[in-house]
Order: sequence, then C-alpha cells, then structure tokens
Amino acid sequence: MATIGITNQKGGCGKTSTAINLAAGLADSGKTVLVVDLDPQAPVAPGLGVTPAEDLIRMADAVKYGRLSELVTPTTTPGLFVAPGDNSLDPAAIANQPLRDTLLQRALTPLRPRFDFILLDTPPNLDIVTLNAFMAADWLILTSEVDRESFISLNRTLEVAFEYAQFRPEIDPQYFYRVLVTIYDARELTINEWFSKNFAPLAEQSFRTRIHRATAIKKARAYGLSIFDYAQRSRLALASAGRAVADFESLTREVLAHEAQRRNSGHAAYAA
Repeated sequence: MATIGITNQKGGCGKTSTAINLAAGLADSGKTVLVVDLDPQAPVAPGLGVTPAEDLIRMADAVKYGRLSELVTPTTTPGLFVAPGDNSLDPAAIANQPLRDTLLQRALTPLRPRFDFILLDTPPNLDIVTLNAFMAADWLILTSEVDRESFISLNRTLEVAFEYAQFRPEIDPQYFYRVLVTIYDARELTINEWFSKNFAPLAEQSFRTRIHRATAIKKARAYGLSIFDYAQRSRLALASAGRAVADFESLTREVLAHEAQRRNSGHAAYAA
C-alpha cells in the first residue's frame, strides 16, 4: 500500500478536489482508500457527502494518541473511507508533543495494512501539521495552478519536503514526488507560455495529466459528490463533467503506474 500526501503551501490550487476525486477514482479501480483530512477547515467529509458523527474523537487527539482508526468513516462509494477533519488540529495542538514531527506517521501505522492507498489532504501552510504529512507519506503529489504564486509556493513546498526527506533513508528522491498541474485553461496563452518556460525543470517529475478548469468540479463538491458520481446524476451533468471525469480517470491511471514503478524500484520498504 501507499500513503500519498497531497500538498502545496498555497491555498486554492486544487488539493482537496484532487484528494476527493483521486480517492474516488482509485476506489472505482477496486482499491480500498482512506482520505485523512488534516486541514482545520475540514473540507473533505462534506465534499464526499459525509456528515461526521457528533461523538467522533477530535482529529488532534486521534493523531496525538494513535487513535485515527476511531475516525474512519465509510462514504457512499464502495471501498472509499474518510477520516474527517476538524479545527482541533492546528500547530499549537501538537507543538509540545514528544517527537512531534512523526506523530502522524506513528498514528497511521495500524491503519496501513487495511488500505491500498491513504491520501493525506494537507492544510495550506508549511506548519508542523504539513511537516507531519511529509514524514508520513511514501510520496507526494504537489498541486500547482498555472500562475506565478502557485509556482513559487510549489518550489518552496518541494524544498521543505526534501529537507525532511533526508531523514528518511528509505525514500528514493526519484519517486518521492510528482507535480500535478490543476485549474488549467488552454485559452490562457500568455500565462501558459510563461508557466511552461519556468516549469520546464520539473517537467520530468510531473504527471502528463492536467486537471482542466471545470465548473462541474465545484458543483460536484457543493453536492457532496465526487466528479464521477456527479457525472452519473443526469445526461446534462455528464455533458458538463465529461472533461473533468476524463482528467481524473487519467490521473488515477498515472498514480497507479507511478506506485507500481516505485514498488518495483525496490524503494518501498516503508510501504511494505
């Protein structure tokens, strides 16, 4: 199995939409998937149509005391589960804990045998919560919108991620990350040209798939549906969501292929 962190220190660049729809794509491929919501804004459960039980343990306590299994909640998609977030998991909540950088890594250990994939949706900050995700993830998906601010944040996030990866000898840098371009609009010729030029050094470490700008992705989130379930609602929904469905189907195939390559490389000791 694999734990994948979905990250970029900038907000609004498609992290949660990627987590929700990639998770659904992997589940539709027959994988058992858990999405762990580390964002204190807690967007994942509503985006999957899940209303967390009122008596659930708080995310901060689940991470600190190794009780994440108590948060695991099924969704309406077979094989897809969510560990709902809440506003308790902020840097102050874990700042004084022993070995604070590896709290999440240790909390996930009992869950790893139960799932083919665990996706970590990170907050839009390079704080101790995100750094825990860097230590817990087998590899990262770094999302980047096609703009200057996202690109700068992408590079900063990548720099910090590798500062932490050096303490993990099981990590092969070649397989530690892939970049996903999101909210892409082919009509924006000027910014696309600038982005392609500056993005060139990262091209080999990027997915071929680009997630195109699509109103259907926002509508699906509003209904608490993955893009796949939204497209099945009606012929009209399918027409508007077709491109997004194709994008996330393509991303799912690439993620499965990357994970297979990573395992075959012999650098998946932590995942075994």
